[in-house]
This record gives sequence, structure tokens and C-alpha cells, in this order.
Amino acid sequence: MKFLRLIESHKHAEILDYVKTCKYLASYEERALIERGNHEEIMTYLTTHYLSYENFKVLLDRGNLNEIRFYISLHGIFIGNEEEELRPFLRNVANELVTSLLNAQSAALICSIPSDEDEIAAYESLVIKSGDHCALRRYIIQSALPFQPKALKLFKTKGYATAEDLLIYKLRFEKS
Repeated sequence: MKFLRLIESHKHAEILDYVKTCKYLASYEERALIERGNHEEIMTYLTTHYLSYENFKVLLDRGNLNEIRFYISLHGIFIGNEEEELRPFLRNVANELVTSLLNAQSAALICSIPSDEDEIAAYESLVIKSGDHCALRRYIIQSALPFQPKALKLFKTKGYATAEDLLIYKLRFEKS
């Protein structure tokens, strides 16, 4: 309740101090912060906190590409029903998605953590659907592993990959 009083009283400096030092905000407090619309306050909170799934969607609805990119680059994204909400931003966030994928692969390889193949395939599919061929090629070249089978099927579907994308993938992973 203290945080909501700060929001209602428009105390910018105190809100910044609060979000810098709080352990977390309740879901309704996160929503109030995002709906308040102050970029600096939102970015300060995103620096050290994950959003609830519902508030990630509120952030997407806000439509501030800098905030969305920043969040994805720090925390990745939720995989599931948000693909529709992300669709308008896919081309603009493809590099952040690639970075998240590469970081997840590195962590799994270093720590021998088994990866969730469906989640990785969902991320890979988002990169493929983004239409950002530079980001896609960056992923192909820097990835330690080939696409998950579901993503590979999408990749090879006509209309998603260019001839150049397919060539790079073949050179990287389909050694004869």
C-alpha cells in the first residue's frame, strides 16, 4: 500500500528509491508502475526485477520498444501464449531473443543443465518468424547446437528462410 500511495502522490524521487531497494513489487504494484508510464521508473524497476506474466503483457501493450528490448535482453521472455502479443515487435527484438537463446545454451553447457527442448524450440521459432535474417544467421553461426526439431521444420518451411539462411545452416550443421 505504501508504494501505491507514492504512485498516487506522484513522488518521482521516492518511487525511484523504492523500486531500487525493494525486494519485489506485488503484481498490482507492478501494473500501477507500468501504467503510471514514467520511463525512468519503469527502467529502474526492470533493471533488477522480473515481471509477472500478466505485467509483461502490460509492458508489451505500453509499446515502448526500448523498455521491451531492455527487459528481454535482461530476463528473456515467457514462452507460451505471448507470441500473438509479441508479433508486432518480433522483427525489432530478434537480436535480444538470439542473445537470450545463446546465453541459455552457454549456461546449459557450462553447468550441464538439461535444456527444455520445447522452450528452446519456441524461442527459435520466434527468431525464425521475426523475418530478421541477420539475427537468424547470427544465431545459426553462434549456436552450439542445431535447431530443435520443431524449429527446424518451421525453418525449412517455404517462406521463412531464404536460400542464404538455408546455405548458412547447411554449412554450419549439415556437414557431409
